[in-house]
Amino acid sequence: GERPDVVSFTAVISGCARAGDPEQAAHWLGELVREGLKVDTICINSVIDSFAKAGKMDKAVSWIRNMRDMSIEPEESTFNTAISGFAARGDMASAADWLQRLRDAGLRPNLRSHNAMLNGHARLGRPADAVAWLDVMAKDVVA
Repeated sequence: GERPDVVSFTAVISGCARAGDPEQAAHWLGELVREGLKVDTICINSVIDSFAKAGKMDKAVSWIRNMRDMSIEPEESTFNTAISGFAARGDMASAADWLQRLRDAGLRPNLRSHNAMLNGHARLGRPADAVAWLDVMAKDVVA
């Protein structure tokens, strides 16, 4: 019979992620690797996003670190997932750290990056900090 390819595994990984089952998504990413197929950013970002949405930021960060071991460079969306995940938990220091990592990787924060920071501060009842991010956002857009 036919052997599954990357597209087949991506469908299963994405389905598990959408169903809110990051452990199964990670399992199927492992199966993809065991089959000797090349992991792409779509697959691994699905797993990272699934862990982040489940509030398991330690595992999300672990998978981001694993990307480099797989010769995959994190993209804006990868960093934004970490920023959003930490901001959603109210851990604004970690969210800001990941925003800086995005910059250090030579990438520019985008609207999703800034909105995560704005929303995080707003959820914590820090309107002054949210307003301060509007200034940071304007500078990033102009730069």
